[in-house]
Amino acid sequence: MSIINYAQLIVDRLPEGNDTLSEFAGEIIKEGDRIAAIVRDLLSFSRHERGGVSCVEARRVVEGALTLARRTLEKEEIRLEVEVPDGLPSVFCKSQQIEQVILNLLTNARDALNSKYPGYHENKVIAITAELFTDAQEREMVRINVTDHGFGIPKGLSSRVFDPFFSTRAKHAGTGLGLSVSYGIMADHSGNLSFDSEPDRGTSFHVDIPIANCSED
Repeated sequence: MSIINYAQLIVDRLPEGNDTLSEFAGEIIKEGDRIAAIVRDLLSFSRHERGGVSCVEARRVVEGALTLARRTLEKEEIRLEVEVPDGLPSVFCKSQQIEQVILNLLTNARDALNSKYPGYHENKVIAITAELFTDAQEREMVRINVTDHGFGIPKGLSSRVFDPFFSTRAKHAGTGLGLSVSYGIMADHSGNLSFDSEPDRGTSFHVDIPIANCSED
């Protein structure tokens, strides 16, 4: 954080027209953010973070993740379409961990869209929806979907998506731990993380959280 903050101070105090130094300082910030993400992923993978379990509305969980991601997505010309209906049952969870899962999915969707559409495009959209869902064991869930129109996941790689350190991105673009950590978080919540993907059409990830009776909390 110190490196990132000092680099930001350089950017803020540079006189206008000093594009070269501004570019260099921007790269320091970018690389600092990348290293910070690697450290967070490694810490999350090596230990389960503690946090309070409570009854939370699905809308609050989604908004918590969007608060962290919205500015970056807007800056990169990615449009958000959010449809989380009122009246969805609350879920019993560690809200910060579920927010982390959604944030990981938003980051992956952002990278997929930026790879396919380097600049503005009408399909540069991430859709976030929520709905009631019944799983194969007939458990009632709240399902949160994160959908993009990127390149999709090649069918030959689908079985490896949740493997630790596996990534379809360039080596410098991530650790390959985000989806593995997210999968583990959902397993700890007795939920599930799954996806549907079509090559060249896009990917939709599904976060399934069991509904709990929170009336006594």
